[in-house]
Amino acid sequence: MKHAAAIGFLGVICMGMQARGATPIPRGLDCLPSWEDPDGERTLVLGNVGGALALCAVDTFAGPVACWALDAASGKLTARAPKPFPGVGIPIRDDRCYEGLCWPAPPGGEPDAPGVAYLAYHPDGKRAAVRVGETVLIFDVAEKKPTRTFKLRDGESVGPKEITNAPGPIWFLGETVFVLGYDAGPAAAVFAYSARGKALGAVDWGVFNGAVAALDEAQLGVNSVGLSELVIAAGKTGKVVKRVRRAVAKGPCRVKDQPEWSAEAMGDENSACFKYLAEVFGGWAGVQIVRHGEGFVGLAIERGEIVTLDARLREKGRVALVRCR
Repeated sequence: MKHAAAIGFLGVICMGMQARGATPIPRGLDCLPSWEDPDGERTLVLGNVGGALALCAVDTFAGPVACWALDAASGKLTARAPKPFPGVGIPIRDDRCYEGLCWPAPPGGEPDAPGVAYLAYHPDGKRAAVRVGETVLIFDVAEKKPTRTFKLRDGESVGPKEITNAPGPIWFLGETVFVLGYDAGPAAAVFAYSARGKALGAVDWGVFNGAVAALDEAQLGVNSVGLSELVIAAGKTGKVVKRVRRAVAKGPCRVKDQPEWSAEAMGDENSACFKYLAEVFGGWAGVQIVRHGEGFVGLAIERGEIVTLDARLREKGRVALVRCR
């Protein structure tokens, strides 16, 4: 099981030049091409844009280099203009400016080399959020000026409800900026902040063997611990509004007792517990979930498949994405 897939997708979208090591994708293809990516800088991202499904191939520092409209029933792809999904953060080179939105250098001067910042355009088209290090700036897009700036952590110590680990991708939905945080070990969580900068606490800690995506333009969805449940947070409040638990066969152990399971952590990949977790939950690690009709659709990146789920997370169908020949 490749846990990198479980957290490497996470809202990674941006615009511009091609990633340094990935093979360029020709524009206008109505199919998913193969590519070489020795540095692991490209991934696929699933989105719900105004109720319609879309898919983008996204490069670190370069953003969506190819995007498609997606038919979940057939896996058919139709080329569309590559651009960020509403509310979903894109990783950009921290050059202090992006599309006219500019932010100050960090205290202590410029780093030796530009790092990664994350920018999310709000679905209303009027605002944007930029995370640079542990600072978040909310911009008025028309004026191209920040209207508010806040710290993810207020001081050297971690305050109540503040992010406790290293910040990563962001999402800007409703009145909330959601931030993915990575631990040094096998753990990751999503934290919520109001657009005014108030820390609202952790949404869910089950991301390491799961995934995060904007369910639509109003809510965030966390595929928690191998889709043991789908945790839904409202952008309006930043709070969890629903937990949809997936019904599974009873096994020799409970996934909630082993949320960051791996062969290394459990010490025995031949144990009945590990085999059960890998079989029942492992295939859902890294699967992005978005809303579709009355149910959901998931993107299984490693298999190149689209999975259709009903409102109770029961699998209704699975098709391969149409690939170029």
